[in-house]
Parts: sequence; structure tokens; C-alpha cells
Amino acid sequence: SKMNEKPMSFASEMVKAILNGTKSQTRRPFVSDVPSYFDGPICENNVAKFFCNQSNEGIVFTFPFKVGDQIWVRENFYVEVFCETDTVQIYYSDHSHGPIIGYYQDAEPGGSEAVDLALEYGPNDLIHSKKMNRNFSRLTLEITNVRVERVLEISYEDVNSEGFYSVLSELNYESLKTKCDINGASVEFTAKTTGPKLDFIAFWCSIYGIESIERNEWVWVYDFKVVK
Repeated sequence: SKMNEKPMSFASEMVKAILNGTKSQTRRPFVSDVPSYFDGPICENNVAKFFCNQSNEGIVFTFPFKVGDQIWVRENFYVEVFCETDTVQIYYSDHSHGPIIGYYQDAEPGGSEAVDLALEYGPNDLIHSKKMNRNFSRLTLEITNVRVERVLEISYEDVNSEGFYSVLSELNYESLKTKCDINGASVEFTAKTTGPKLDFIAFWCSIYGIESIERNEWVWVYDFKVVK
């Protein structure tokens, strides 16, 4: 139902992998840290419970997304004005065309969201996914499973489900690794990781920072299927 529809942002390369049918899983960090002395978690009834037996403390996190939730995908995009038709149209980072979102004749700031975007961004300016609204989105997903694990616990099977066998040629990973200093500060965890798993880690660092990996933080693991 529309009630359980929520947005989730994906990097352009990951959207491509979803469209190719090679990505059916995504990980997201917890919004707040779980202290390292906690055991956990036990997941039931859409909550994850962490415990500390010594102090008898507990922390409970509600699943941000539950099985059955519909997710509309936010991604980076462009807008272009077509003068012949006076239309403002979305197109995506792979240059496929999206919907017409408005008409340019209302070209007063505040006239419409379409016009505001067209006035603010040229046709070659990539617009951040957070500016995408529901009717600009081309992809809807449904959550099929939710679990919790630490980010570095990712299995090779899950690296595959995350899309990292398919997107290797798309990304300039060398520049990512340098930027994240993966080969410097945190060599100890990369020694055992090769190929696609290292690529997943580098990509994760480029979004969430090296600290996330150094803390080996807890993440939500979502499996999904494409609805449209």
C-alpha cells in the first residue's frame, strides 16, 4: 500500500546494478552507535535488541524498513528544458529519460518545483538524490528480508547480492581506495579481503567514511525485489 512507501537513496552505479538485475541487497548503517560491550542482537517483531549481561542494560532499535515495505528509489538526476515543447524533463545519470515534470512557461521562481530546478541547475549539473521526489523516481522496490550484522561480516555471496561482481568495470576503485586510505590506515582488515569484497569496502568508505569500517559498525541488511 502507499502507506508503507518510503524513499531510499542509491548511488548511480547501484541503480544501474538494480536495473541490470545484479543487485538485490543493500546495507545501511544504524543511526546511532551500539557500545562495543553489548552483545546482540536478537531480532524479532521488527525490532533489534542488544544486551549487556554485566550491567543488565539493553538498547532497542526499531527496523527502519520492514518486510513488505515499498521503497521508492532516490538517485542523482538532471533536468533539461526543451524549448520547442516548453517542457521540463528529468533524465537519469545513465542518460535515460524520465518523466516530464512541468512546463517552463510558469518561469517564475516558486512557480513550480520543475521550474525551480530548471532555474537553479543547468542541463549538465548533476542534482543530488535528496532533491528527487516521488514522481521523479523510476524504480520501486519491496523489502523481502531484514537482518542485522556488522559491516565486515559480509559474505562473498552477499557481496554478489550487493552487485559488486557486476559493477567492477563501472567504478574507478583505485581513486576510491586512495581517498579512503584503505591501503594505509586500515591495512589489517584488507589483508584477507580481495577483489569484490575489497571493492564493496572501498565503496562503503566513499559514502560512510573509513571510521565506519574501523569500528566495524552494525548495519541493517535489506533484501529486496523490484516491483516496477
